[in-house]
Amino acid sequence: MRLATAGLAIATILLAGACSSASPSAAPPSVGPSLRDSLVGEPESDPGTQQSRRDTYYADRDKIMGDCLGEAGFDYRPYRPPAQAQEALGLSDDEFARRYGLGISTLIDYPRPAQSADPNQTVRSTLSEAAQRTYDETVLGCEERVITDLGFPPGGGQVVLPPALADVLEKADESMINDPRIVAARDKARRCMAGEGFATSADELSGEISQKAMPLVQKFEAARDALVEQGRDAAGIKVTEVLDKADQRTLGALQRQEIALALAIRRCNGEYLDLQGSVSREYTRKILDGQS
Repeated sequence: MRLATAGLAIATILLAGACSSASPSAAPPSVGPSLRDSLVGEPESDPGTQQSRRDTYYADRDKIMGDCLGEAGFDYRPYRPPAQAQEALGLSDDEFARRYGLGISTLIDYPRPAQSADPNQTVRSTLSEAAQRTYDETVLGCEERVITDLGFPPGGGQVVLPPALADVLEKADESMINDPRIVAARDKARRCMAGEGFATSADELSGEISQKAMPLVQKFEAARDALVEQGRDAAGIKVTEVLDKADQRTLGALQRQEIALALAIRRCNGEYLDLQGSVSREYTRKILDGQS
């Protein structure tokens, strides 16, 4: 099995690791309608419908995981991973970029999700070491069943893929990257970013923003935690309450820089990223249909 991360705005699936060394079959895997739609269907463009789709998906996921783990004699507790800020706010990619940039320095005081820890980790911790190994293997198999039956979660997230399907996506991604349309669009995007004053790659620039934001994040979180211990509601604590004027000025300048970068990325890379998704889906569809 392999882990994959399905992105929010980009339909490309990024492989993140392998859980099995089994060789996939040469024949394309057979996939059900929900999974196929996740792989080759047009991504949802209306952020307003995301929450209802997410509610339905995770209710169905809880049922599958509960039944699957129960068959192996394990307990399962319903769990819904917290939504990413963009999804929770119901904003499109462009709207989010205008308001929050990349969501790095701009969301320091964004409220923590009500439930972020998976309660099933507590279940796992009560098991013996041998039982934990069996539990982990069972969970992977059950997660694979979720993807097979339901497809990818709305809004993205880490998922478990069967080896044959992971191989399909890897092959489609490689074909997409080398496609002449993508090569031309990538070069055009790089020239555009340079024209906007961003000669360094977007990844490096966002890394610089993260590095500069870290000391401010640490100061804010330490002050927030201290106030929470005194009985304050964490959701209501803002940076203006706990950071001094100098830090607030530093943060404000960093946020303006981040928003400018995000808007440049949207202007220069939006068409390129959309094309990545459509070309990747095109190659995935061909492989699943046995055309490649």
